[in-house]
Amino acid sequence: AFLETRAINGIVKGELTGIRKNGERFDCEASSVLFTNEKGELRTSVNLIDISEQRASERQVMVRQRLLNAVVDNTNEGVAVTNKKGQFVIFNNAMIELLGVQPIDSKIYDWAKSFNIYDREGTSLIPTDRLPIVRALHGETIKDEIYLIKNPQKGAVYLSISASPIKDENGEIIGSLVVDRDITSEFLYQENLK
Repeated sequence: AFLETRAINGIVKGELTGIRKNGERFDCEASSVLFTNEKGELRTSVNLIDISEQRASERQVMVRQRLLNAVVDNTNEGVAVTNKKGQFVIFNNAMIELLGVQPIDSKIYDWAKSFNIYDREGTSLIPTDRLPIVRALHGETIKDEIYLIKNPQKGAVYLSISASPIKDENGEIIGSLVVDRDITSEFLYQENLK
């Protein structure tokens, strides 16, 4: 197929498995061009680039990603990650259970309503600019603030919510991390002591 494509298009590029003199196999990127020299003769140029290190790095990234996914999916805490536009890129099953709803492609200003996030008394929805995830996207770090979630499956769920910005190597905010922990039993116990 490689040579046929080159014959039709005059150029071809793809990945192949190369074999070194010692018999070792390696990943390589191959490109080939047909051209006519100054005498009008058809000639071929072939370039091979060893990409085995690149492929090994990609495999390491995939292993790390699988490990990270396993950690996030198997924690009891709700974990959500957004990009800098506030779109969810991670939303684990524990978060779905705590909030009682699936992640949504919601505009930031709908989050309190969509996820039923209220003040701890349950009297009013949290204003958009006070939502931990929005504050994190603006550079603030939040630790263990208590909110009431009116979970459609469970009823009242009190959460301790922590959030922080995610920054790139230049310190620019590229997203946010939110971790929710169910503290309903502890919260109600403390309230009964008052």
